[in-house]
Amino acid sequence: MSLVREKCYDVAVVGAGPAGCSAALALARNGFTVVLLEKAVLPRYKTCGGGLLHRAFKLLPVAAETVVERSFNSVGLNFLGTK
Repeated sequence: MSLVREKCYDVAVVGAGPAGCSAALALARNGFTVVLLEKAVLPRYKTCGGGLLHRAFKLLPVAAETVVERSFNSVGLNFLGTK
């Protein structure tokens, strides 16, 4: 017979995207025990290509800088078929 050890958390955050990670981090920094749940294998496909707005990135810990592959300061959008 195997023993199952249960763990209780104050908060469960569902989704390990930028919002979920930010929420989990803020809660943990304020003393809550947090479990972060993600259904996909990370890194997961994202239609935004993993992009993050600068104002959101500034809210992450400095260590987040170590995983940045590319950064840019502007983007151009072209909407084909529009005037």
